[in-house]
Amino acid sequence: MVLTTGFIFYKDIALTKKLLKELHDVSCTALCIKIKRFYDTIPQFLIEEAARYRLL
Repeated sequence: MVLTTGFIFYKDIALTKKLLKELHDVSCTALCIKIKRFYDTIPQFLIEEAARYRLL
């Protein structure tokens, strides 16, 4: 499980998608993003990508 504020990828959709794939590749089971710092809510594309790789 990875816990983050999302700072490293919050403005870069391509990097976000790459990170999710890499987390999946190393058998990460979940990605937790603290909201209200960089994201007000979790963007829909991020939810969909996380679901694709079962990182929910």
